Amino acid sequence: MNIRHTLFCGLLIAAALFQAADAARSFEITVADGSEFTVWRAASEERERLSENSTVAIGDTLFAPANQDVTIQLESNTKVLVKGGSVLALGEGPGVDIALTDGQVFLDRNQPHELREVSISTSGYLFTPEGTAAAVKTTPQGAPTVAVLRGNMRMTSAQGESVTIGARQFGTVNNAGGLVSGELNERGLQQLESWSGVKAEERSEPAAAAAPAAAVAVTAAATVAVTQPSTPPSSLPQDAAPVETSEIEPLEQAEYAGLEPNESEQAGRHEDTNQSHAEKPAAAHTPLFARPDFELSVGATTVDGETWTRFALGIDMPIWRFGVFFDIELFIDSENKVSNKGWDFKDNAAEAIFRKIRYIRYGHEPDPLFIKFGGLSNVTLGYGIIVNNFTNMLNYPDEKLLGLQFYLNDISDMGVSLQTLISDFAEMSDDGGVYAARLAFRPLKPTGMFLLDRFTVGATYALDRNTHAPARRWTVDGDDAILRDMRDMYGETEFFDAYREIYEWHKEVNADQVLDRLDDEDAIRGTTRGFSVYGFDAGLPIINTPLLGVDIYGQTAIRADSVRGWGIGAPGVAVRVWRLSGNLEYRKVEGRFTHGFFDRYYLDERFSRGLLMDKSEYLPDVSLNGVFGSAGMDVFSLFRVGGSYQYMLGKDDARDQRYEASAGIGDAVMSRIPKINLAEIYIRNSHIGLPANFKFEKDGSMTDEKAWLFDRTPFMYWGYRAGFEITAGASLIFDYRYGWNIDNGRLVADNYMLLQTAFRF
Repeated sequence: MNIRHTLFCGLLIAAALFQAADAARSFEITVADGSEFTVWRAASEERERLSENSTVAIGDTLFAPANQDVTIQLESNTKVLVKGGSVLALGEGPGVDIALTDGQVFLDRNQPHELREVSISTSGYLFTPEGTAAAVKTTPQGAPTVAVLRGNMRMTSAQGESVTIGARQFGTVNNAGGLVSGELNERGLQQLESWSGVKAEERSEPAAAAAPAAAVAVTAAATVAVTQPSTPPSSLPQDAAPVETSEIEPLEQAEYAGLEPNESEQAGRHEDTNQSHAEKPAAAHTPLFARPDFELSVGATTVDGETWTRFALGIDMPIWRFGVFFDIELFIDSENKVSNKGWDFKDNAAEAIFRKIRYIRYGHEPDPLFIKFGGLSNVTLGYGIIVNNFTNMLNYPDEKLLGLQFYLNDISDMGVSLQTLISDFAEMSDDGGVYAARLAFRPLKPTGMFLLDRFTVGATYALDRNTHAPARRWTVDGDDAILRDMRDMYGETEFFDAYREIYEWHKEVNADQVLDRLDDEDAIRGTTRGFSVYGFDAGLPIINTPLLGVDIYGQTAIRADSVRGWGIGAPGVAVRVWRLSGNLEYRKVEGRFTHGFFDRYYLDERFSRGLLMDKSEYLPDVSLNGVFGSAGMDVFSLFRVGGSYQYMLGKDDARDQRYEASAGIGDAVMSRIPKINLAEIYIRNSHIGLPANFKFEKDGSMTDEKAWLFDRTPFMYWGYRAGFEITAGASLIFDYRYGWNIDNGRLVADNYMLLQTAFRF
């Protein structure tokens, strides 16, 4: 390994020391009768409208209904009141980080605390409470404001400037970008007390300005109650321009944008601040049906390698704890004809019916019971040595695969968890389908022993029942099919020889090579070949504090067939430090094996038509050792970056390198860029340095050189996603992914494109 590679790996290893290993747990939600709010699910990357008992997980984004307040009960003595129309996200980790994108919230935090830390971040500023009852508001101009009724709130800028705001005071940002504070006037105090239901304490001198505080995030359960306000508002300042002195009274200039609750609601919600908060808000009556969401879209997409026009009506229907997304679509093909894709009830009734459903689910992934039928995304079992970020929606909507997730999470005294996966029920007719399951438990949980009661062991098994199944759907070029038919009909005759000459002149290829290849493809279609892997893992969280979390783990996997191939990922460490997360893992491979075999791109790579081999066959027989690291960060909701890198070496310059990276603009910036609501890019390349991965010239011809980090190969993908708001409720969405395949020994483009205008109502 030369010095450049050594330094490169050292930097990646250092960056990878920041990883959050805890999986996000779910929050209980209670909704008042007739009230609705929307949640964007981080796990499924889908939007849901809720109006009943349900759950919300860390990483989800809440959209409070207009003119309705939402109360989030983080723990028995800590709650957050969210003004109607506000938007916020809950961060992940052992504390709570409330990322406020728009609107305002009120935090009421009392002793004793179950959560060690709660923070609020907005517009690049961090608010850390100290026994606080305080409100935080952000404005479209990006000037955050805090008003404190009890305790202290520390306000910290991205540059490290910090000021502590005491009771009956406010803090904001002046025109020069500095932090300033001042006294709340009586009118402002009364408005804030009326809206929050909390009485202001007599002010003592605030503590000295503190050093910058680290934001933390949470994995604790929370209850959300939605109430229907009825009378007009009060409280924090509106968007008046801040001045450069601390002697300002913003509450003289504006009122709350939220609404004041009526007396009956105050009785159930605004308890005295000295009263115990041990009881959670009572659950309201749960309606069976909630109002559905509609999405109408029209645009261009890739179907069978061609650009088609797609008209679609999506209906997101919440039914109690269930969610159903109906997808009704119509395609116009490249010849401007209406296609029967998805409407062929005569010859393929099952596909025609199931294409009308994007998914049906019960609960959500972190819940004790979770079931999802249809489109699956980002499925990882254990620490990912076998199944890592698997999806069956890579080519949606061209392909709508009907998969299944069935999860039981942390049940019984032994903490038993079961995760199962089926990639596509329709592929069963081709003797195929990907199946996987992981069974895990916490053997020392009943003992209650410190640290050791969190120790988890698991076993995973994954099977591709028929790696040749994609061959059943291969199409043959019309000219090639005629050539094969002519040979079968006329054999080696002068007539066929004459036709072969015409074919070779027209196609500029060797006819015999084409015929041999078609025969090989027919043989693949008629055979079945399975592949399976099994493995084991163990993990132990050894540090779990608001600022730092550390997990140690190990995992191993072995091919279940007669071919030698196994891998180890141990020791591994996953570390979280504030908003930085990452993991570092030593890896070893022997034989024909690769880590994360069933990954995001598996269904595309499972069988190479160019090589006429499945993924397990074109893996080289090598002995490799090396490291894998990943790192990610959400920078104050300004932008998100993440990536991973593997570097493994063996004898005779054998190596396996791979990387994956993504970057996107965060909500805090996006909300202030007119008309843009999505912007992200991504790239992935694997099998770098392996014998089966050759470099290709620009004309698609293969060379005898091995492909390098950014060379185009069948294992490289990159793309971008962008969204533009046309008008309220209407967006223009671009999603373009570049990829390549081998066809007759040449590298050809295999791109995916989605361009659509979507209307939500």
